[in-house]
Amino acid sequence: MLTRGSRPEAAIIPYEEFTQFLAWKEQDVLTEFDRVMTRLAEQNAPYSDDEVAADVEAAITEVRAAPAKR
Repeated sequence: MLTRGSRPEAAIIPYEEFTQFLAWKEQDVLTEFDRVMTRLAEQNAPYSDDEVAADVEAAITEVRAAPAKR
């Protein structure tokens, strides 16, 4: 372990362990992404594509009509 003062800063590990760690972190991120996408799909299931498009159009119109803030 490398330290700066008494605080740990880095660890020296074999490259193979490092690549395994990266793969594990990537899988963790992908699992979380899948979980969030599933939750969003469930929450958005009641809304049709046309409803969403209409809401987006309304929001764009509202933002464009609002006075600019500086």
